[in-house]
Amino acid sequence: MKEMSTSDRMQRVKLLSGISSNVALGALAGASKSVVGQWFSGHIKTIAPEYAFALEEKTRFSARWIMLGEGPEIRETQTAPHQSDESIQAVILLMEGLQPNGRAEIRGKVGLWVTEIWEREGSGPEEKQKERSNFDRRTGTQ
Repeated sequence: MKEMSTSDRMQRVKLLSGISSNVALGALAGASKSVVGQWFSGHIKTIAPEYAFALEEKTRFSARWIMLGEGPEIRETQTAPHQSDESIQAVILLMEGLQPNGRAEIRGKVGLWVTEIWEREGSGPEEKQKERSNFDRRTGTQ
């Protein structure tokens, strides 16, 4: 598998985090528009640690992966029970990148969908509450 360039990694961070522009990416990282432009143009080959760790904190992408393209792409957390499921990680990253009102709207739609599944599967109210709390914690919509 070909190693991802800095530009490719930053594009992936933007895409999976729901970041709409390079300016917004720079704001999350604490980087200037010029620095972000250099990430995408290839003039900067390695993201500086202060930017990588700021992005890790705000997007859940691993700082090591952001800087070097090495190690796990998504940082390990103790609260994500389905960590190996890339689709769930992508949804959580997208949710974290949304404004609170967008998260609430999606949470409501997903909540209805999950409730329908629980009803079909016959899950009890205690299990429903536990799952709802886990979902809220993972998506930051408590």
